[in-house]
Amino acid sequence: MGALLSLCVTLDEADYINDTSSVRSLKECLPRTHNIGQSPFKYYERYGELGSGSMGAVMRVNKKPEYIGGIPIYGKSKVKKKTIFGNGNKMPAHKAQSYAMKRIILEKFSTEFIDEMKNEISILRDLDHPSIVRLYEVYDVKNQMYVVMDLCVGGDLWNRVPYTEKAAAIIIKKLVSAIAHMHDNGVMHRDLKMENILFETNDPDSEIKVIDFGLSKKFRPGEYMDSRVGSFYTMAPQVLQGVYTSAADMWAVGVLAFLLLSSEKPFDAPDNNDIIIQIMKCDYNFDAPVWKSISEDAKKFIAQLIETDPEERLTAVKANDTSWLQKEDTEHPDTLDKDLVKNLHKTIRYHAGSSLMKKIGLLIIAHNSSTQELEKLRDMFRQYDKNNDGKISFEDFHDAIERFGYTDEEMRSFFDKLDVYGKGIVCYTEFLAATLETQGNIEEDRLADAFNRIDAADTGYIDKTNIRRILGKEYDQDLVDEAIKELDHDGDGRITFDEFKNSFTRTKSRLSSGSLKSYVRDSDDMSEAIVDDK
Repeated sequence: MGALLSLCVTLDEADYINDTSSVRSLKECLPRTHNIGQSPFKYYERYGELGSGSMGAVMRVNKKPEYIGGIPIYGKSKVKKKTIFGNGNKMPAHKAQSYAMKRIILEKFSTEFIDEMKNEISILRDLDHPSIVRLYEVYDVKNQMYVVMDLCVGGDLWNRVPYTEKAAAIIIKKLVSAIAHMHDNGVMHRDLKMENILFETNDPDSEIKVIDFGLSKKFRPGEYMDSRVGSFYTMAPQVLQGVYTSAADMWAVGVLAFLLLSSEKPFDAPDNNDIIIQIMKCDYNFDAPVWKSISEDAKKFIAQLIETDPEERLTAVKANDTSWLQKEDTEHPDTLDKDLVKNLHKTIRYHAGSSLMKKIGLLIIAHNSSTQELEKLRDMFRQYDKNNDGKISFEDFHDAIERFGYTDEEMRSFFDKLDVYGKGIVCYTEFLAATLETQGNIEEDRLADAFNRIDAADTGYIDKTNIRRILGKEYDQDLVDEAIKELDHDGDGRITFDEFKNSFTRTKSRLSSGSLKSYVRDSDDMSEAIVDDK
């Protein structure tokens, strides 16, 4: 059971009671780690093998119906599956959701391989983007490890070759957004290739997901790396030389764009040494007949990425501003629906008046919801994310909604209430959590899942230790005390499931300032949320 204990930030049951120091942020706590020594197949059913990845065998699983709603205390007999909270229509049914589960037998692999796996888990906790695979749970069972992640059934980028230029631009735009998010969070992927970008479904307009972060690395701005890792056909010259920065990821994007548009690799020869020479000389061309029908903007985009000098190579941020990707925005004009926007902002106002525990619960529910369930909100997030960098700034938000007649003061108020983490930006899951109830009401089994996630030791209640553990050291004791007091109606110093689920009714909160940080900052001067319609 010791293999996971040193992984990273977790809510591990093993160190739950005494350790409140390892949690750096709530975002990193959303995936759950189980050090219970029990097989995940008590909770999940297998539905076939999906193949093998760099980390081991991958299978398709569904959570068993009797364990939707909490593990292990709430089971089938104690959760009313049809009970809903709030007003309006019910959210899409919380039916059996399929996941991909990696199974790794630790004793079969080297220490280096296990380190890669730990690295992947650690990095995925830091990332929060609609085009990056999501981590849900990790199980440590004797000498085996099981990692539950997003299921992607549409195959990798090779499966749909050849692509139209329009289809290629859509994919590359999403990929560049994902890389902008990675690099902004100090993560370099280091193995971007056709095989590591999957389609979520078989739908022609399917979402893409970047996967396999086993070779990824956390870095500081300007830091050089020296490990010659990755896949040969997307390696930048600097990777072959063993001295490179995060700019190597963008070289790989250029190679992938070339491949999507032409169905051929830019560097290809029978002998590997010849390929290395081609890469080092940046010896490629657009001479093949297929390039006659490709726009000059697309070829310029590629040329600015497959560029020998990393200082001249486009960053992800600059790639977003190129004519080729900006054209994609022009051909897909803003389609924000006025009624949907109004409903969203009404929900944001109400969300600001919610209890702290409800806000945390919504973050957990949003994290654990499938992208199919939240498809409309995901699309709306992208329309707000004007810079295509995987986050919403106030400028993004202002530009998206100013035409709907809100004042600058109202727009700033809306944004601050979306910014639950208090970082001056709105992350993907943060946006989903604050707008989740626009999709309808939340069923009790979802609330039980969230409650059980906070109750890491499965005691049947939430106490001050739970809240300190999930918020980390940056929030003070007054916040923890007030969060308990707000929902603890019987005064026993802890929150039961009934008290937790009652916070999801439309009642105003004493802790209504917006972000988690502002709870601490404004604890002496709490104001109630405005919940009337504009």
